[in-house]
Amino acid sequence: MRLGSLGLIGAALAVTSPATAATVYDISFNTAARNGVNALLDLQFVRVDTDGDGTRDPASPLTLTLSNFATDGALGSQEESDGQVAGSLPGTLTFGNVTDFNAYLREITLGDLTTFRLTFGGPGLDAGAFGQTVFGISAYDRAEFNSGVFAPILSDADGIAAIFLVRDGRISFETPNTPETGRPSITVTAVVPEPATWAMLVGGFGLVGGAMRVRRRAVAFA
Repeated sequence: MRLGSLGLIGAALAVTSPATAATVYDISFNTAARNGVNALLDLQFVRVDTDGDGTRDPASPLTLTLSNFATDGALGSQEESDGQVAGSLPGTLTFGNVTDFNAYLREITLGDLTTFRLTFGGPGLDAGAFGQTVFGISAYDRAEFNSGVFAPILSDADGIAAIFLVRDGRISFETPNTPETGRPSITVTAVVPEPATWAMLVGGFGLVGGAMRVRRRAVAFA
């Protein structure tokens, strides 16, 4: 069973940018430093719990489509999904934010490069949209994760490679991991660039940290 939502991690972004009907980003995940590592790619699309009370705040409906997936590594058989998620890699994935927690976990033996495209759409990008929804990209060492040990393959402490925030109809992103020797790096390119400004603020996105996932999995399978 897919792990449920637990706790708050990350930081919130204050964003100023025009509302758009759709925004498209290309993701390039350079994993040459970990070529051959058996990993879990973790994709989460969740509404934000701003006050930390365990209840996701309401938000205008959004969709997120992941397409054009390509890797010189190899996808494995372990695959889990929760909530409003349709499809399977290497095909197209479609996420929604109507349910609280929407996530996809997939085994991958890393090569040098994994790429895909993200397309945001729906009323949540229109003028007058409300609420906050975040999309997070994470990766963990699969063997250690499944044995109950949190082992991110990224330099960010929570294993987060990139965070996208859709807030009141506007979108922004951050890549909090700092490339280090032996660590993967990620590049985000806006296919339809939008002017934007943002500042890091203390807050919670509501993504599920890898360490929290491991602890919950250990309880579930004890």
